[in-house]
Amino acid sequence: MSRSRSRNNPTPPESRPAEERSTEAMTIAWMLATMSTLMAMGASLLAYLLNQLVVKSLPQLLLLVSLISGLVVVVLTPLVLRLRKSKPPAAVTWFAVIVGLTPVAIVAVIELISS
Repeated sequence: MSRSRSRNNPTPPESRPAEERSTEAMTIAWMLATMSTLMAMGASLLAYLLNQLVVKSLPQLLLLVSLISGLVVVVLTPLVLRLRKSKPPAAVTWFAVIVGLTPVAIVAVIELISS
């Protein structure tokens, strides 16, 4: 009996729409850039706190890395939102935008303080 039921009721296909490979690759690059920005900001803060033990220019270098990858996040966010059929959760999108804009804000504050 279970054998005939399995033939008549095949498993339903996935409910999520299939994404194109290029869209998936862009989404992965977006999330990798977000995490890279977050890690570079954290490493920059750690290098700043341990300033006496490491190279003096390391915090600025890591802040530059986080600024560049943060700008990549800001550029990729609208592209991912436009191209994906199934949108990422709003919390993930807002987290990525905030992480991407934080290095820009930090650099702006540093420039305002130093001038």
